[in-house]
Formats: sequence, C-alpha cells, structure tokens
Amino acid sequence: MKKYLILTASYWSWHNTAAEAIEKYLVNKWDNVDILDLTDLLKKWWDNSRKFYSLSEKMPFIWDATFTLLDQQFTNEILNIIFKSIYQKEFNDIVNDIKPDYIICTFPNWPIFINNYCNLYGKKFTTCSIITDAIEIWMPWYFCSWIIDQFFFIDENSKIYFRRKFKHKINNLNVSFFPIETKYFLDKTEISNQSIAILLTWMKKDFVVKLLELLKKEFFYKKILVIKWRNDKLFNKLKVKNNDSRFEYYDFINIKDELKNIDIFITKPGWAVMSECIAQDVPIIAPNYIPWQEEWNIKLMQIENLWIFEDDPEKIIFDLKYIDWNKFLPNFQNVKKSNSIESIIKTIEK
Repeated sequence: MKKYLILTASYWSWHNTAAEAIEKYLVNKWDNVDILDLTDLLKKWWDNSRKFYSLSEKMPFIWDATFTLLDQQFTNEILNIIFKSIYQKEFNDIVNDIKPDYIICTFPNWPIFINNYCNLYGKKFTTCSIITDAIEIWMPWYFCSWIIDQFFFIDENSKIYFRRKFKHKINNLNVSFFPIETKYFLDKTEISNQSIAILLTWMKKDFVVKLLELLKKEFFYKKILVIKWRNDKLFNKLKVKNNDSRFEYYDFINIKDELKNIDIFITKPGWAVMSECIAQDVPIIAPNYIPWQEEWNIKLMQIENLWIFEDDPEKIIFDLKYIDWNKFLPNFQNVKKSNSIESIIKTIEK
C-alpha cells in the first residue's frame, strides 16, 4: 500500500475536482490517500481572500491586476517568505505525520511548501504537479519547479506554452488531459440539438431573457434545461415568467452525471465543466467568461476547435439550428484521454 498526499485548494472548483477524482482512483487500488486544502492551512488568510475572489468576479479588472502581479518572479519570492515564516511549520508537521511516498499538487504555490520542507528534511517522496489551467500558465505553477519530478498538462498546446514561457529544459512534461473518472467518458457516434442546457452562473439578464424568448419560437429542440447554480435572482424571474413545457428548471444538477443526456451546453467556460464536456462529447456555446480566470479557456477552445464563443442570442439560435455539430467529434477525440488518471499514476510510480 502506497501513501499519497494530494495538495489542492478551494479557489474555484476545478482544483478540487481533479484532486477528488484522483483520490477515488487511488482508494480503489487500495492506496492510502490524504488531501490537504491550502485554504485549511492559510485559515484567516482564506477568510479574507475568499471575499477578494468573490469581489474579483464582480470587478474583473481586479483579477486582471492580480494575475499580472502574481505572474512575476519577485511576487512569488515574497509569497515564499510569508508562507515560510507563518505557515511552513504546520505543513512540515503534516508531511512528517503522513510520511507520503508521493505528493500530487493540483494547485499552484504548493511547490513552495514542498521545497522548503525538503531543504529542512530532505526529499523523501516523488512529486508531481497537475496543471489545471490551460494555455496561459502563470508563474505560481513554475516557481520552485525544480522540486517537481513530473508535470502533467491538459493538452499539447498548454505543454508547449509552458516550455516556451519558462524556458524549461527538463524532459518531465506530460500530456494527460484533465483527471476525470473513466466512467464519465462517452464516445458519441453523433451529436444532435434536441436537449440543450443553460447554466446561468455569470450570465447577464438581458442576454438570457432574449435567448429564451427566441428559443420559445423555435421547434427544432425537445428540451431546454435552465440551471440556477449561482444566479438566484435571475433564475427565479425566469421560472415565474415561463410556461413552456419544454423548459425545465433546476436549482442544481450533477453535471458529470447528466451530461450524457445533454446535446449542447450553453455556459461560461469554467475548466471543470469544459473538461467534463470534452469527455462526453458535448459541444459548448460560451457567451461570456470571467476575464483572466477563464480567458485562456476560450483560447484553448479556439486552438483545438472544440466549440463556439458567441454572445449574440440571435447568432446562437442560428448556430443551434444549422451547425453540423458532428464536426466537433474528431476534435474531442484529439484532446480527451479516458485513462488520464491512470496514466498520471503510472508515470509517477515508475
């Protein structure tokens, strides 16, 4: 039985999504797994930073400035000093207690803690970083990179960008796709436009109202799923006004489980949702995105020709009616890897 320590963080969902999928795989092969969330380690800092991240969604220029600042060497050196002086001892105690054979990072910044630990106690484990961002890989993923034995990337383009940006010379970069449980992969023979889902998170009222008005006039689809998540006010207004039986309203759905019943997904391009859609051959129409947090996901969509970025409701209706969605099937096959988790674990256990 091997011992694993997975280092994640509850900043957005995709870092934890990756960590939890890997944990399930390892537990099923009877390995011992512990997960440490950076937000648990930072505690009061997390209470304040959570408010900051919430504010950055409403005022994206704040995140733009933060991303630019954190993408610098000197900023990460300052973080290193802060982490080392305040939080490092607790991390060291946790590692010494667990005594892992392998450490897996699904969030940046963790290599700082690992490096400081190894400087004190020596390197007693194998390490890897699963880069859960796409295309634009920022400095926190690379800082203290010498302590990481293997890096894993979502796609080939993200790997190439990483190598070029940081002038990385070591042959330890791997393309694994995003860690998703094998059971959530589905290879379709064709894609229709009969069942359409709309995730309201981050969508503007005028856009959604106009889109739904136009959809009511059309007859090419059988069902529209409107999913609330983090948009209560808009969801409640839409639900009250709509009496079309083809429209179904949900506070929440388990997207991974329901994607097999969805043909096309209209949503902002958060990476967890994007990767799950790729895994199950579901094209996305992205009408918006959170700048800097998801801007590079749009870039990946365009480079790999996976789906569509469109913010005009009338053009979306045209796309839904007339695009040959089957043309996306080969592109999904080029990116997704159903053995993503297995390939990561086999690589680091060599």
